Amino acid sequence: MNANLKTDVFQTSRFWTLDIIKGISVLAVVIFHVLPDVNSKNNLIDSSNFWINYLRYGGTLGVSIFFVLSGFGIHYSQARRQVSEQNFQPIWSKFILRRLQRLYPAYLGAILLSLFINSAWGLIRQHNIFAYLPESWDIIAHLLFLHTLSPKTFFGIIPALWFVGTLVQLYLLYPIFYKLAQLWGINRALLVVILFTLITRLISQYLTSDLIDQDLRSVLWFNSPQRWFEWCMGAWVAQQVAQKNNFPVSYISLYCLLILIWLALGSSANLVYEPVLGCLIGLMIWSLVIKETNISYSKWWYPIFLLGKLSYPVYLLHQIFIPYIRSALSDSAFNTFSLLLLLVLIITLPISMLFHHFLEVSPTNTKPKL
Repeated sequence: MNANLKTDVFQTSRFWTLDIIKGISVLAVVIFHVLPDVNSKNNLIDSSNFWINYLRYGGTLGVSIFFVLSGFGIHYSQARRQVSEQNFQPIWSKFILRRLQRLYPAYLGAILLSLFINSAWGLIRQHNIFAYLPESWDIIAHLLFLHTLSPKTFFGIIPALWFVGTLVQLYLLYPIFYKLAQLWGINRALLVVILFTLITRLISQYLTSDLIDQDLRSVLWFNSPQRWFEWCMGAWVAQQVAQKNNFPVSYISLYCLLILIWLALGSSANLVYEPVLGCLIGLMIWSLVIKETNISYSKWWYPIFLLGKLSYPVYLLHQIFIPYIRSALSDSAFNTFSLLLLLVLIITLPISMLFHHFLEVSPTNTKPKL
């Protein structure tokens, strides 16, 4: 094992502050999906407010945080194994199987729930229910995590599921990153990844410069080659945390401010937008978990902490209900952002709790340090 992968980890396998970050992130994604598209005629009464329009960056922020946190969580668990087992080498077939066992039950449940609700809506309206259902090849592509490879299926069934498809691709790429880190050290491995990511994003930028088809643009921008650096940045941060390395500039508030500034000002720089955002998020997470022992847990954080624990099912499910709630409110004086968001959360959270309890294989419980 390369010296750069030698570890001296903390006793806890999870960080409760990261569940807070997950809660904020999934809320940002829900808010993004609640807001109508900028070109949509179905605007909310209060959607012209500046602060609401700024929340449109929540989707980009939330997804990037989830990529970084995924890389962090996966690699940190491997670092702990390296400490307890001196000659530890991952068995990659078991690794992939464990990840799929964690992802797939809730993922499949969300697909089935979406198909059921759409079918029921077709029956209620006395229409042909097959008009409300996706094509069979769309369903098959989603079941096999292949839906992000085609513009016709990228946003099929539940649009937010593209993230899960890309995440599975990143799991498959992890053994490559791990091997590079063993051979060259994790710093050089990360350098290789950022160069590869920038090359693929440069190709995507060239291919989409005059492209109108938004679904095809998504295929070329949101698959694993274009988002690999964000995930590996999380893995790199996990290694620094495992070695108890402190970054010289570890001001959490500074990174939060830089992230907010970059979200608004960097969006026109497609080539480096998500990589820079992922880098800033990684540094923020590094600063946060290193200082976690100095942060007091407050009961006022519990709602967002709980939302973080439920972040995966909430992410999977919330977009199923938005079109129906939006349709019910569209001609109403109550068609406001706040009410729509509240109703989406009221419906999504109880079902997410059931998914979390029965379908999601949870990691070790997080115990906040009181």
